[in-house]
Amino acid sequence: MTRRAVRSALVLPLVLLAILIRVGAASGEITVQIGTVEAAPGAIVALPVTLHTNGEPISGFQTDLLFEPQVTPLGRGEQRADCSQNPALLPGELGLQSTLFEYDCASDGECIRATARLSSATFPSGPVVVYSCAVQVAHDAVPATYAVGCSNLGTSTQEGEPLPASCLDGAIVVAGEPVEVTPSVPPTPTPPATSEGTPVIEIANLSGHPGDRVTAEFRLRSNGASVSGVQADVAFPSAARIAARANGKPECVFGTDPNFAGYSGVAFLPPGCTADVCTAMRALLITSETVPISDGTLVMSCTVEIAADAATGVYAFVLSHLEASSPTGVAVPLDANPGTITVTDSAPSEPTDEAGQPATPTATPAAEPSANEGQQPVTGAAGAEMSSGCAVDPGHRSFGSSGFLLAITLFALRRRRK
Repeated sequence: MTRRAVRSALVLPLVLLAILIRVGAASGEITVQIGTVEAAPGAIVALPVTLHTNGEPISGFQTDLLFEPQVTPLGRGEQRADCSQNPALLPGELGLQSTLFEYDCASDGECIRATARLSSATFPSGPVVVYSCAVQVAHDAVPATYAVGCSNLGTSTQEGEPLPASCLDGAIVVAGEPVEVTPSVPPTPTPPATSEGTPVIEIANLSGHPGDRVTAEFRLRSNGASVSGVQADVAFPSAARIAARANGKPECVFGTDPNFAGYSGVAFLPPGCTADVCTAMRALLITSETVPISDGTLVMSCTVEIAADAATGVYAFVLSHLEASSPTGVAVPLDANPGTITVTDSAPSEPTDEAGQPATPTATPAAEPSANEGQQPVTGAAGAEMSSGCAVDPGHRSFGSSGFLLAITLFALRRRRK
């Protein structure tokens, strides 16, 4: 695999993660621990990265993993490292972005920069494995302990404030006889032959009765364009409002593929509004590894509450402040198809039995509520089950029309040069 040197380090989205570089930390602070694993020469192993929060409200962190020449981090492409997030950790909240590159490391080996971010929660207290990265030991490596350095640590709360933290090195302990292992290389998808047009964010048409709760589906029609992130403001009529959760956040969930968790969010507008005062919602949807969104992808679903006193008729959402970005951070034009909400006054007919009498309803057991209110697991590029969900990052509440492009550009994979 050919890799080119990177002069500038990967910069985190300014609205999502504040970077703190710290050498050493006092006892009781947040700790990021690189794992220590044993492997035979030639073997491929998963190297875990564990977070100890010590009760601190951390919601994101970045770290560089530095490898000695005898250990090679594997990739899923020229830039993406083969790292997978813990599927059991806060489904629907965690997004992981990992980049594989060479730069002036503390050693002569290669490096991974990984950023893990939660959409709207904090990491659980106590030690938890957040992600693991695949590495391969050289076939001719002699039995020894090879250090995996940890550097350039940065942490953040949901509000973007850094927290004191320390990072502990790990190691690959090489022992045993050499083994022959060939890394699996995922096939490169072939994009369909199509002329590039303007992508469209669309909302499917809805219908319901006064008092109903219906689901609005948001899909991206890429029209051949390469898009990895979109932003839109969605204004809704008072007769058909986007519903709010008990915590006041929009009742939305992300689509299942690709993973949007961690770096995406939704928030009601105007900023700080509550209940019936809100008139719109801002959605910022970024794929966690800046991969193109396939045509027709369901990017988000939101619950819409039709008012009990809503008059019959046809209502519509209004989409504005439309922005999109390619995986390399280039602005892409974006159009919208807002769809309609049709409110009818005809109630569903009452079920009857064979004699024409009202039928006795059959009780249906209620489904067990999930821990993340309808968020569904998805499968990552390496086959590991991941999760995708929709939650609000307070940092998204007030960024202006250019905020999205700044964030996605900084978050995109860095331009590489020899």
